[in-house]
Amino acid sequence: MTPISALPASQIRYLSAADITALSRDEIASLSVSHIRALNSEQVGALEAEDIAALSVAQIKSISNHAIKGLSLENIAVLDAAKIAGLQTGQVAALTTDQIAAMSANQIEAFSSSQTRALSAAHLEAMSAEDISRLTPAELAAVSARALVGLSADILAGLSTSQTGALTAAQIKTLTTDHIAALTTNQIASLSTSAIVGLTSTQIDAMSAEQIGAFTSDQTRAFSRAQIAAMGADDIAAFASADIAAISTKAITGLSSDTVAQLDATQLGALSASQVTALSTLQVAALTASQLADLRTDQVAALSARQVAALTPSQITGLDSKLGSLSVQAMAGLTTSQISVMSPTEIGAFNTSQVGALSARQVGALSAEQITALDTKISALSARAVSGLTTTQISAMSPTELGAFSEVQMAALRNTQLSALAAEDIAELSTGDIAAISTRSIAGLSGAAVIQLDSAQIGALTTGQVAALTTDQIAALTTDQIGNLSTSHVAALTSRQVAALSAEQITALDTKISAISARAIAGLTTEQIDAMSPSELGALSETQIAALRAPQLAALSAEDIAEFSTTDIAAINSRAVLGLSTGALAGLDSAQFGALSTAQLASLSTTQIAALTTDQVSGLSSTQLGALTSRQVSAFTDAQITALDTNISALATRAVAGFTTSQLTAMSPTQIEAFSEDQTAALKAAQLAAMAAEDIASFSTSDIAAINSRAIAGLSTSAIAGLGSAQIGVLSTSQIAALSSEQVTALTAEQFGILTTDQIAALTSRQVGVMSADQISALDVKISALSVKAVAGLTTSQISAMAPSELGALNEAQIAVLKMTQLSAVAAEDIAEFSTSDIAAISAKSIAGLATAAIAEFDAAMLAALSTSQIAALSTDQVAALSADQIGDLNTDQVAALTAKQVGAMTAEQISALDADIAALSTKAIAGLTASQIGAMSPTEIGTLTDAQVGALKTVHFAAMATEDFAEFSTSDIAAINVRAIPGIAAGVFSTLTSDQLLALTTGQIQAANPDQVEALIAAFNAL
Repeated sequence: MTPISALPASQIRYLSAADITALSRDEIASLSVSHIRALNSEQVGALEAEDIAALSVAQIKSISNHAIKGLSLENIAVLDAAKIAGLQTGQVAALTTDQIAAMSANQIEAFSSSQTRALSAAHLEAMSAEDISRLTPAELAAVSARALVGLSADILAGLSTSQTGALTAAQIKTLTTDHIAALTTNQIASLSTSAIVGLTSTQIDAMSAEQIGAFTSDQTRAFSRAQIAAMGADDIAAFASADIAAISTKAITGLSSDTVAQLDATQLGALSASQVTALSTLQVAALTASQLADLRTDQVAALSARQVAALTPSQITGLDSKLGSLSVQAMAGLTTSQISVMSPTEIGAFNTSQVGALSARQVGALSAEQITALDTKISALSARAVSGLTTTQISAMSPTELGAFSEVQMAALRNTQLSALAAEDIAELSTGDIAAISTRSIAGLSGAAVIQLDSAQIGALTTGQVAALTTDQIAALTTDQIGNLSTSHVAALTSRQVAALSAEQITALDTKISAISARAIAGLTTEQIDAMSPSELGALSETQIAALRAPQLAALSAEDIAEFSTTDIAAINSRAVLGLSTGALAGLDSAQFGALSTAQLASLSTTQIAALTTDQVSGLSSTQLGALTSRQVSAFTDAQITALDTNISALATRAVAGFTTSQLTAMSPTQIEAFSEDQTAALKAAQLAAMAAEDIASFSTSDIAAINSRAIAGLSTSAIAGLGSAQIGVLSTSQIAALSSEQVTALTAEQFGILTTDQIAALTSRQVGVMSADQISALDVKISALSVKAVAGLTTSQISAMAPSELGALNEAQIAVLKMTQLSAVAAEDIAEFSTSDIAAISAKSIAGLATAAIAEFDAAMLAALSTSQIAALSTDQVAALSADQIGDLNTDQVAALTAKQVGAMTAEQISALDADIAALSTKAIAGLTASQIGAMSPTEIGTLTDAQVGALKTVHFAAMATEDFAEFSTSDIAAINVRAIPGIAAGVFSTLTSDQLLALTTGQIQAANPDQVEALIAAFNAL
């Protein structure tokens, strides 16, 4: 028999329970771990206790997780400590609750931490209190949080403190409220600080006050905000002062407002400064007046601004003298309501640092008594806080209190605050205080206060302050105060301030008036200027005069202006010179007038220009004249124009354009002659139109050449007709092209004869169209210089009037543009003057305009020059006018160009004249032949027709032919006859056809024959 140990492990599973039971103890002991691992739960269950006891630790360890459930309770009981300790965690987890319950306390004690980690809640529930007590703290700590809840509350309560001390936060967190409630105070005290973190709000809420009181300071230090928040007032009341002190700053915010309000003096006193700082505003607001009174000074100092702001006015009064302990940062939290209930004593208790921390809003809430209580500490107020003082507070302050202000504080006062200062308060201000007032605020001083400024205080003013004074403050200054102003002060005055000065104040400035800035001088009103004496005006600097505006200058009389030096005159702003009155201008002497700059002169109005004396006008320099504008020039009177004399040539070209027609009429010939070429070029059409013919005749050739082409149309016809040959000769092509029709017609034949070819080429079609026959004749052979556009403008009457030689002078390009109507005006005798190239140049579109008489005059060379396009464009009348000789002179290309319409208009004589060239006619032209033309043709002419031409003949053509004509047709001619034309052949013709001709007939032609023709054809074929 084969030993059991020799069987493969895979065959073990086929053994029955009876087979297993029948095995001897030695056989079972001989099984390998592989054999044991192959056993199922039923096979394992068949093993007896003695068998199990004989198995080694390795064999026990090899039992599968599923099979181990087969161990009987008796088998479990025989497992020694070594075998229990050898169980794998999977095996432990697979044990049934009955198997666990069957284990002795000694066996449980053999479990390792890794094995207890595999236990389930059901396993723990199956254990006795004795079993649990055998677990070490580490083994108990290894139990999963889910498994630990399997312990009953009673068993949990029986755990040793070393065991509870080993519990983890995760385990604690899963305990039920019953479990928590069962914990003893010693067990609670034994919990580690890391485990404390696991306590939930629900668990803490389930604890008794006695349990809460059992927490140690170290445990309390581990509490979170949520855990502290879960504790009620009664719970916290159980805390010793050391426990209170141990609460973290984060956790302490979890105390409810009710709990905070119930803290006793000992507990409150246990709070550290950092804990106090950590309290929320709601917690601080919950403190009672008595609690606040119990706070230590260091606790008060720990309050933050937000906490202080959360206190009610009644709570603030509870702090009483301890308010002096508030930190500088906390002072910012004081509300105006809190400040309003503080007594002057409490306010007076503030130290300088606290006073310096007060904000503008807080300072604004102080009463007069509270401000007085600050005493000299008022100087500690920050500049920003000082700005919070109300006008009522400042009005109530004594001069002494105001005198305590530092210069920095004075600088912080706003204009509305300064407006509250009484006149007598000003006397208490030092020069340093005065100088410290900000430029943005000084305008707040009342006029009455300003008047109280003494000379030292006036002297202490900065230039910025002076510039910031209002016009009312300026007006309030006395003449003595004005006199005490330094030149720097005067230089700082603005134009608005200067405008506010009275005549007496201006006088008080004395020579310091010259210190007024150029920008400020512009503020002088016309009334102020009018009131100034000549000596005061004389004190003005050139820079100040340059700053005067037109309205200010308008206030100056002629006498005032007379006091101005030439440099003063030259300093006047060119934009302001408009303000000078006409009387003031006319009163300028020659030196003053000569000092005027070109910019000043160019700025004068037309009224001012017209007011100038003739002496002033005649005294203008060339540079000054060159600065005058066209608008100014147009304002000159006739007398002023005369006074210009030949200096008129100095005027700018743009100024010349301003001359009116009446001014030009008033000019002497000498002045006209004085015009430069540039000035002449600037004249407009209307100005030229105002000039007499004799004025234009006096123009030099360079002047004539300078006339703008856009203006030349302004010359009168008499002026044009009066132009001399030299003047005509210098006219530019653009000037010629710009002449009006009236001007062109005014030119004499002699003037036309003078024109150069370039000038003639510049004539437009419009101009040429108005020329007379004499003018055209005057062009002579130079007519060939006309542009093609101009030639196109010739009228039929002009062409009719042209001599043959004139027409002969036209070049090919000109002839090419002649229109049909123009060619119709060419007489027959004129054609002889045309060269063959002229004939060839005639446009195909226009050739039909030639008269038939002219066509009849064409010689052979002329006819040969005609292009096929020209031939095709001839009218039927023109073709009919051709003689037989002319027809005979046509070449084959020309004949081929003849249209059906033209051929249809030809006479029999003309057709005969074609002779053999008839074969050159197009099939379309052949189709255009009339029956009478065909009938008149000789058999020889018929015989010259090509197959294609025969194919183009119609029924009427064949009907017009004689019998002998058909004899001339070749067999290919016969075959070419169109089937639709067959019916036109007379039936008798078929009997005359030769056998070759008959046989050349196509089936289509025979099928197209009419009955008579068919009968004749049959007879003809039978006769073959």
